[in-house]
Amino acid sequence: WWRASFKAGSSADPMLLDATGLTKGQLYINGRHVCRYFVATGKGAPVAPQTMYFIPGPWVNPDQENEILIFDEHGGNPTKCRLVYAGQGTAISDE
Repeated sequence: WWRASFKAGSSADPMLLDATGLTKGQLYINGRHVCRYFVATGKGAPVAPQTMYFIPGPWVNPDQENEILIFDEHGGNPTKCRLVYAGQGTAISDE
């Protein structure tokens, strides 16, 4: 399990999780189950075709702290993951 917080901007635009570094597991935002993901095997072999996962805008609290919770079945490392606004490619800053 991996847990972190992030502050989203004032926009209620939908976001995407770039699951680079993960393998197979589940994603939660603010206590809501977003999806199951499967981007790599336990040995790290890529699994096509999806690497970006949609997070509905209304599930993210604008201008507030938000929680992301990731369960990775094979112990994938989320340090390469990033959240981006859909359609903009802009990463969410954790500053």
